[in-house]
Amino acid sequence: MKKTKTVSDRKFHKRVITVTVLSEDELSDGAELDAVHEFITNGACSGEVSWGPDQTLDGGQMAKALKKQGSDPQFFHLNDDGSDAD
Repeated sequence: MKKTKTVSDRKFHKRVITVTVLSEDELSDGAELDAVHEFITNGACSGEVSWGPDQTLDGGQMAKALKKQGSDPQFFHLNDDGSDAD
């Protein structure tokens, strides 16, 4: 009998962090986070970091979120459906 896989019962977390930068000069698209930090901390930019609420995700939600980011569910040892990888 084939075992049916179920969504992982591990808990995962998602938090959206927003960085708002104010500057006289236009910032380039794709600037790395460490460069943005440098612009705000030691450069000619003002910055604000806002933390959204922590969200708890199940295995299926995490697999979907990873794929949406362009990452792979295997990052957390999950299959595409959110079940634990063997």
